[in-house]
Amino acid sequence: MEKAPSSNLQIIDLARSLSILAVLASHFGYFVPEPGPGRMEVVWSVLRGQGRAAVTIFFMVSGFLITRILDRAPNGFSRASLKWFYARRAGRILPLFLLQVFTGLALIGVFGVVLGDHSLNFFLCFELPRNPWDLRFWGSLLTLLPFSWAVNFLKAQWGALGLHWSIYWSLAIEEQFYLFYPLFLRRAGDEEQVTRLLVLLVLAALGLSCAGFWLTPLGSLPVFTWSDVWCYGAIALGAFLYLADKRGMFRGLRSRWGNWAAVGVGLAAMLAGSTPLLNGRWAIILATPLLDAGMFLALWGGLELPFFESRWLKPLALPGKYCYGLYLLHMVVIYFTWPWMADFTARTNVSLSFGVFAIAATAVAALSYHLFEMPANRGIRRRFGAMDESSPGPGAS
Repeated sequence: MEKAPSSNLQIIDLARSLSILAVLASHFGYFVPEPGPGRMEVVWSVLRGQGRAAVTIFFMVSGFLITRILDRAPNGFSRASLKWFYARRAGRILPLFLLQVFTGLALIGVFGVVLGDHSLNFFLCFELPRNPWDLRFWGSLLTLLPFSWAVNFLKAQWGALGLHWSIYWSLAIEEQFYLFYPLFLRRAGDEEQVTRLLVLLVLAALGLSCAGFWLTPLGSLPVFTWSDVWCYGAIALGAFLYLADKRGMFRGLRSRWGNWAAVGVGLAAMLAGSTPLLNGRWAIILATPLLDAGMFLALWGGLELPFFESRWLKPLALPGKYCYGLYLLHMVVIYFTWPWMADFTARTNVSLSFGVFAIAATAVAALSYHLFEMPANRGIRRRFGAMDESSPGPGAS
């Protein structure tokens, strides 16, 4: 299926929709009671339990998209201007990130200090460290890059952070990777060498993550998970997916039925990674990589299938299109809508309530995207000369 270089891929947005809905469900679950028996409640429970693992799908998709962007850079795949690349990252990430930091502080000041909201809901959304003036917290948050490691190793001192703040660990991991990624491409040189090195990086991240889980006594490091190491591998896996698809690797498996088989096997692997088919330590070690391997196969097959670009699937792709805004804004949406949502949940059921919340949060994220994120993004790119019509649009990554 021929597509213009500047077009977005709907299958990528569908993958991001699945991921962001799992993240939203995991956070929404803090505010609602455990659901009763029922088929929809089983789906809800599975979705709710995969929030952290689903973030790694974001990482994989991000690796795919960033590599696609660099492949369309003005100076080519491995010679993209560092100024051009970092301006694009800053334009996409920083405006909404900084706005949300300011918004969180403003809500704490107005609702927490002035109006005296000491409810559990406010705590879950916006709680700061035990020492709100801890410079390690604000320094790592505002510089973003070290925040994931700070959350892991200082959380025992900080206490339970509100979700509005703790979600930034994933942005930190992404930016750590992308700080060095264009330098890595320049050093590696041609696509074939880059592909080999990405495979080695995936295997190294998987090996370190598995070894760490296996050698660490369960519960001995309550604030650190070895899955953070795998997150870097997930980004590299997405980058490899783009190059494998572009270079026609495994072309002997390419056919209509071969692509559908890849999608089917991938979905089965994702189901195995997200349900209790694995037990004990193996479930902890393999669940997230299995989920990502399944998504890799599903995307590899689906990229060649026109079905996933169908206009009938467009509504399902909307959460994925606006996933960055959804990720950063959804706790504010929960806080302001919860009085009504609590009553609605009591009168209906958790699954329906979550569906209404997801639609409302997507609408807020869409407004943010079109009225704030896109204009700010374009302004930063224009300022630093990073506007380039041959690369995917601002919402691509």
